[in-house]
Amino acid sequence: MNLSKLGITPGPWKWDGNVWDYHDVEETPWLITKEAPVITGQVECNYKNARLIAAAPEMFIWIIGMMQSADNNDMAKAAKLLELGPELIEKASDKKWPKIKEALCPDNSK
Repeated sequence: MNLSKLGITPGPWKWDGNVWDYHDVEETPWLITKEAPVITGQVECNYKNARLIAAAPEMFIWIIGMMQSADNNDMAKAAKLLELGPELIEKASDKKWPKIKEALCPDNSK
């Protein structure tokens, strides 16, 4: 799945230190990607990444619920959770679910 089609920086993302413990003039958070192993300097906010990060806790809880449903063979609970999937995905993106499906899976968007 190519998240860059949605303007999201593909992971894995890494922070090299304590998020609260850096001096903003002398140090900068390091962003490590495949394309650029180390980028330092002015850090610009990617709002698409920010939305994904903000949605992560709810998505994590949703994944746990799905896993528990599968472990307990509770298909009714899984079906209810599946209904919430598009809403959570839209929270993590600036697009509606049909557009996301189309961007990521053009052959299976229907």
